[in-house]
Amino acid sequence: MATLAVPKPLAARQAASAGRLSIMTIFGTRPEAVKMAPVVQRLRASAEFAPIVVTTGQHREILDQVTRLFGITPDVDLNIMRPEQSLVDITTRALAGLHRVLDELRPEMVLVQGDAHTTFIGALAAYYHRIPVGHIEAGLRTYDRYQPFPEEMNRRMTSALAEMQFAPTARAKRNLLGEGIPEGSIFVTGNTAIDALQAGVGCCWRRRIAGRTGASHSGRSIWPCGICWTAFPMCCLFSRCTRTRLCAVSCTKYCMSIPERS
Repeated sequence: MATLAVPKPLAARQAASAGRLSIMTIFGTRPEAVKMAPVVQRLRASAEFAPIVVTTGQHREILDQVTRLFGITPDVDLNIMRPEQSLVDITTRALAGLHRVLDELRPEMVLVQGDAHTTFIGALAAYYHRIPVGHIEAGLRTYDRYQPFPEEMNRRMTSALAEMQFAPTARAKRNLLGEGIPEGSIFVTGNTAIDALQAGVGCCWRRRIAGRTGASHSGRSIWPCGICWTAFPMCCLFSRCTRTRLCAVSCTKYCMSIPERS
């Protein structure tokens, strides 16, 4: 669990950014990190915001793949992952840790992404502190509370807690409107996975496919980095844009064709 004396680099950055809007991004899994990375990068590039990056560490190694790829060093890492952790374990450790983080750092807004447990718990912890929440990728629904489990209820409860809904599609917006979410709080932004894919293509060529170093070919472990494994299926399944699908295919094929480097 994090010890929350404010990290010195963060304290120095907060002092230097007085007058900027303090935005805390919270994520804990690889899919969240992939789709939050472009948001973090834009916040850091802006003169209007003072971003704070917090990870729960709900995933560990596969989360670290993505943060390294995008050059994101979290300001606070709760490191909650334990062997054979249950949903209750994740919930209690993440909520206790985020309570302390929010209590000390007091951002003016919290951004969460998607439908992981960290997403819902991050929104809940911010709500307990009366801090406005923005939900990225809001409005995805199956309307079956057990499919997917627990993600369907995580995203529904997060929508109920959020004050700003960043929907990826017009259909997601309609879902939110159908649940009584005010139209003025919904913004159709597109899917940040596409931004992540475009940003990641330039990085991927430097990554060797793990199988060339003797790693398992059982599935996820063969991919050279987090961006390909996450972005490829999302682009192929959820995007209707042929160019996007071709881009994803080209990206992964290109990564896997790069010769091994010493």
